[in-house]
Amino acid sequence: MRQIQIQILASLLYYSDRIEEFAYHIKPHHFTKELGIVYQTILDLHNKDKPLNIDLLSVYIKDKNLLLELSEAIPTPEFMSYIPELEHSYKISMQKYISAVLLKDSNEGIITDPVVLASKLNDSPKIIKNLSDWASFYENQPNLPRYKTNISFLDFALGGGFEPAQLVLLSGEPEAGKTSLGLQILENIAANNKACFFCFEFTARQYIARKLETNKKFIETSGNNLYIINDGYDISQVADNIKHLSKMGVKFFLIDSQMRLEVPKSRSMEEEESAKFATLAKLAHKLEILIILIIQTAKSDSNSPLGSKKGGHESSITIRIEHCKPNKEEATSLNKEFDPKRRTIIIKKNKQTGKHFKEEVQFDPIRLTFKRDDIRTREKELMTIDI
Repeated sequence: MRQIQIQILASLLYYSDRIEEFAYHIKPHHFTKELGIVYQTILDLHNKDKPLNIDLLSVYIKDKNLLLELSEAIPTPEFMSYIPELEHSYKISMQKYISAVLLKDSNEGIITDPVVLASKLNDSPKIIKNLSDWASFYENQPNLPRYKTNISFLDFALGGGFEPAQLVLLSGEPEAGKTSLGLQILENIAANNKACFFCFEFTARQYIARKLETNKKFIETSGNNLYIINDGYDISQVADNIKHLSKMGVKFFLIDSQMRLEVPKSRSMEEEESAKFATLAKLAHKLEILIILIIQTAKSDSNSPLGSKKGGHESSITIRIEHCKPNKEEATSLNKEFDPKRRTIIIKKNKQTGKHFKEEVQFDPIRLTFKRDDIRTREKELMTIDI
């Protein structure tokens, strides 16, 4: 293999007009460590429009024996045909490396995840499809489902329910009912579809106790469709669980909430928080699933997730819940700052239908559910604005 790699490098010096085509498929890690340095040097010189030859290369590569090998190698215009062999050789070497690590760790009693090791394997770029290729691919694929929430004001605003492959952010004022609305959506969808609840803000025991008290029938009829995860807060663990459940047919996820998710330390809070949203948005897109993430916002900026301006850009839909102030009569009789039985639902971002939405709805503080206020007319309460 070394002689082949030497011949390829010599060919790149001679047929420099084909470097970019070759470099699209082959990276320095496909060569041995020593020859990978030479290859990277050739790429750097080419990018600087330098004339490629042994003399110029000798300025950067000091190994005279290696330079002699390159100068004596016979360039071939067919060097592109070696691409599959280079890729195969690299994967075999990585396979040997993974096997050696697993064997070593096994002998030392260390548990190692082979998936993590395999992630170090750098694949070649995928073939890019044109429009006709994509159309042929999807022509015989089943249509993506739309998740009907059976919450009339949401289904109306979303044109019949949620489409998959989206990250949805659910925000709201303190005690406005973020988790309650998220769970109402989740449970309604779980009646006919597999779903998962990342129960991080309170225990699974608390959630189940509440369901037994308020809606035991749901457990009996839909309990098998709803998976509950209440540990593994690291974003990588959450991502692994989502991937695993997706293979089992789970296409709908509710995560409660942003602040419970953990990420590796970074240079700033902005980077750390943004990593959460970027990870989940990519998963939703790649796996064609729907992820609802309950988020926190600052008083000074109710439009952006706490600590991350970029987080809002990663979402397709943003839903916000706000308290409603009681009228004068109610304020006197209730002696409360907010009406306990009314909320305002706002959809500030909606890539799905392209419409903003705002409506005052009823909230049941006992069952913790939302519904449209049938007493008021739709014309008075509903506002839809074309983006």
